[in-house]
Amino acid sequence: MREKIITQRAQGYGFQPVTVTVQIDGNTVLAGEIPTQDAVVPLLPDEWTSELGANAWSWTVASDFVGTQNMTISVDNGIMLLCDTFYQQSDPPGNIWPLTFVQGNVGNVPIGDPFTSVTINGVTQEQVRSQSSTGQWIWTLQAGDQFACTVNIVPYTPPPESTP
Repeated sequence: MREKIITQRAQGYGFQPVTVTVQIDGNTVLAGEIPTQDAVVPLLPDEWTSELGANAWSWTVASDFVGTQNMTISVDNGIMLLCDTFYQQSDPPGNIWPLTFVQGNVGNVPIGDPFTSVTINGVTQEQVRSQSSTGQWIWTLQAGDQFACTVNIVPYTPPPESTP
């Protein structure tokens, strides 16, 4: 059976490895370290950048799965930036697409973010974007924070291959 492999990018900051516990629909997918730098947390960009974060954990769904899943993250120590979410088909492997969910428009700019119903420590979070920003929101989480969200998995049709 073909699957979608969903990969979450994150980056830890601290003098020791940042550890987290991640659950998808109540099933633990990671209880351990994420990639960590002993550095100051960088200023966040206003627009998406592929350089931020590293592959931190992943999970799979059926290739035809469309729907939602609940993700919770507990940050045990350090600081974590929760960055972009991507998926790839397992057969054939190699093609990677951002996991997007269009929530609406700001002006004429569509806002896509696969995370909705976000809470940190039980408090609902409202995203405030500039008129020109697009892409997935980057969340900064501190030691002891409890992050929860709905992950929206919608069909994605890759663009047609260009003809030579």
